[in-house]
Amino acid sequence: MSPSLLIACLALTVPINLAMNGLWLWIAVRIAGAAKAGYVRSTVVALAISVALFLAATLALALHPALALLTIPAAIALSLWLIRRVFAFSRWRSAGVLAGMLALLATANLSLALAMRTFWLASFVVSSWSMEPTLKIEDRFLADRTLGPQRWDLLVFHPADAPKQSWVKRLVGLPGETVALRGGAVLINGSEVALPAVYSGRRFDAMDRDTRMPHRGTADGPITLGPDEFFVLGNNIEASLDSRNWTQDYGPNVHAGAVPRSALVGVARGIYAPLEHAQLFR
Repeated sequence: MSPSLLIACLALTVPINLAMNGLWLWIAVRIAGAAKAGYVRSTVVALAISVALFLAATLALALHPALALLTIPAAIALSLWLIRRVFAFSRWRSAGVLAGMLALLATANLSLALAMRTFWLASFVVSSWSMEPTLKIEDRFLADRTLGPQRWDLLVFHPADAPKQSWVKRLVGLPGETVALRGGAVLINGSEVALPAVYSGRRFDAMDRDTRMPHRGTADGPITLGPDEFFVLGNNIEASLDSRNWTQDYGPNVHAGAVPRSALVGVARGIYAPLEHAQLFR
């Protein structure tokens, strides 16, 4: 995994969970009736629990993924001991406090994950070879719903004929532009643009498809996009179904081959699994 992606993940998850642990433990202790238990003391206990669990899980995961499961009973035992030690509760009362803390923490984490997936980051699994070598089959990547698309981004969108699915292609043409593909060149509004390395030496008009299919941007001539439309290509341009040749129909108000803004999911930010493929795109 790239250092930047790892730091971003830790920066997002660890502080949030540590802070919530302190809050939920304080609430749980108050519910249990320990009126003298202050937030600072509760937070210290929560931090000790969280740090111990994080270190133990990290070490176990480094040795073998299955060993990480062993940290669960160890964390429970450690949590119970700390609660009894700090607050002088009985065994059963300590168990009740811990159960309340875990329930509240689980609810908060699930709510946070749902909110992130709905409004910010969504996770996807690659099931097609059309974006190799950038995205390989079984690669898992995150798409950012808040990021404005730029040329050559990996754009995630819902296809017209399968709106519950999500496809990913490389963004070539932006709203309002005229796209023309001439041999190994991409012309935007009549001017050639620099290509990413993945397209070096490739021909955009050498499609391995039935000649009766559309060839938008190539043999059929340039395509002019509407104010909310995008033109996308696969990486394997000789055999990819994309804006040049697919027959999906988004409706009468969308140009054939274009992806409307309403179908967009987000922009791919990076691969997070498997670790050997991890990288950031933007």
